[in-house]
Amino acid sequence: MKSMKLDVLDDNPFNDPKYVKNRLKDDGVRIKPHRDIVDEEDYQEMLPGLLSEQAMIEKFIKDNNLDVDVSEISFRV
Repeated sequence: MKSMKLDVLDDNPFNDPKYVKNRLKDDGVRIKPHRDIVDEEDYQEMLPGLLSEQAMIEKFIKDNNLDVDVSEISFRV
């Protein structure tokens, strides 16, 4: 019988919310993604969208002179 390794259950660092939070912070993402990040491939796929959305939100906040911290924003990707 072949052994199957399920990343979702085994050594997947994305199962740890603290790891995900630190990883996002290290990559300059201050907004909170709405959905869970499943694995490295999913993260790499989401990262450009997160950074782009964050830049648009920051520009909107600045252009409209709003008193909002971008890190309080949560959205769907």
